Amino acid sequence: MIDLCNELRCHFWGNMPFWSETDTFTGNANATAVRLDPSLKAYWEFSNEIAWNTQFSQSKHCEQLGSIAQYHTNYGHSKFGWASKRILEMYDAIDAAYAAVGRTNVVKVMNGIQTTAAATLTDPYLFRGTQLTINGNHPPLPADYPILRAGALATAHYINTNPGVIKELPSLYTVRDATLAQKGDDYVNGSAAQKAAALQWVDDTLRATSATTADTFYAFANAHWARWDAFAATYSIKQVSYEGTMPGFTAPTGSPYTGSEPANINSLFIAWKNSDYFRALTADIYAAYIANTHTEYPCQFTLSNGGSPSPYEVVPRTSDAMPF
Repeated sequence: MIDLCNELRCHFWGNMPFWSETDTFTGNANATAVRLDPSLKAYWEFSNEIAWNTQFSQSKHCEQLGSIAQYHTNYGHSKFGWASKRILEMYDAIDAAYAAVGRTNVVKVMNGIQTTAAATLTDPYLFRGTQLTINGNHPPLPADYPILRAGALATAHYINTNPGVIKELPSLYTVRDATLAQKGDDYVNGSAAQKAAALQWVDDTLRATSATTADTFYAFANAHWARWDAFAATYSIKQVSYEGTMPGFTAPTGSPYTGSEPANINSLFIAWKNSDYFRALTADIYAAYIANTHTEYPCQFTLSNGGSPSPYEVVPRTSDAMPF
């Protein structure tokens, strides 16, 4: 991977395995310190979503180990405490490895969080530490929270989980949208001009500023990223997108649409996702994301759909983007 990054002129992203011993931290950090071109950055994160995502075994193990170490179990203290301990130990190993060779081209990453919640609700996730206050005779938690030593905050922008606050497309509404149904029919059965107009309508709907009950997809994404940029700014660090998707464009499968309407709408959506409209929107959203002052290169940037994939779902790599 290091050689590939040097060849492609891409920054390096690495996740230290959850069960890493200190010598693993040191060995991995030393490898990038010595071998990665000094003009490129190495981003190192400990495991993945260990402090909050209980779908993953590492999060469950983190809580178990914190309990064994007798961190208090209230408010998730056990897993947050153990995660903080191991992240800081990884940071120590990274700092030592880079100091040994006199290099500074490394970014210590604060563990990622899915950002469907507002930035003001992130205190429990190892950020401000308000849930890490310990009581009684339990072991003290680390004196400095990981975010205070991090250079970047890894965020996962799953905006597609917020259909209630985004005007994605009328297909997500519970009331049948006659215009959408007509545009689907126009695309499948209409003239070339009607097909083109239907595609244009989809694009206009996603970019429009005339939504009555919710932000448009484009407007919401920009505001969402700006909030997290401001949050990162409070710690003078960067935010990086380690994964995530934008709203899905899934066609209705039935009620309130009837007959051939769902299939027609689906055909329209697939055509739009495979058009230059989608490619342009992807580029615009990427540009809006990276334009934030405290935002750095994402390691993954996609527009997801929930149905048929688009060839433009992953932004083409550039000289300042990271490979997977």
